[in-house]
Amino acid sequence: MRSTERVASPWVDGAISQLKGEWEPWLDEFRRAGGRLDVLVGDCEQIAKFRSWNIPASDIPRIVSDPRAQRPYLGVEPLASLIGTLDPAKVKNATPGGDYLVWNRVMGRLNAAAMDRAIFQPACARFPDLVGSNYSGMRTIDRPAPDLNGHLQPEDCIVGTHAAPSCYGQIEQVSTSACIDEADPTKVSRSGRDRLPKSPWTSFLLDVQLARSCVRSAPDVPLAP
Repeated sequence: MRSTERVASPWVDGAISQLKGEWEPWLDEFRRAGGRLDVLVGDCEQIAKFRSWNIPASDIPRIVSDPRAQRPYLGVEPLASLIGTLDPAKVKNATPGGDYLVWNRVMGRLNAAAMDRAIFQPACARFPDLVGSNYSGMRTIDRPAPDLNGHLQPEDCIVGTHAAPSCYGQIEQVSTSACIDEADPTKVSRSGRDRLPKSPWTSFLLDVQLARSCVRSAPDVPLAP
């Protein structure tokens, strides 16, 4: 019996079509009226919908076993090849193997590709010199900085022409879950004697490390924090 239950997925052709159906006519009218679009900045944070801490556990094996996981999508390699040996049963847990980190990075990449196709590319087709970004869209696959919870989460979700790391000077839980690496004080560790202090200086250091990771991972992509 075929299930009628609807499961959200990262293959969002219907949403792309619907968005373009509203966005492209507006762009055409705007251009005909003499409008000029120089910078496009997005604040779409729905990427978190598929993150390990939000997605229902039952949705993960369904997505992984979907036939579309075997095919490239919007210029991105097949999901099956991107997740590699990831264990779907461990995505919901912060396990030492980092399955959840891999899952989050892959979901970010697929979401960014969809946003590019639906929003940025149609705008660039009408305004070729357009630049822009989306909130927290960045590539930090080379030595990622710790996030607010102390996780070294690699990202690969650039939308548009610029990386847009979120540099708010926040700390939150990172000071209770990350320590200064005793072997290398420029790095953080999940264990150790000296925890990261909650201070303005630590906030600044975390943001600097985030920006540095963006530059290391995508040296040809300019920053728009």
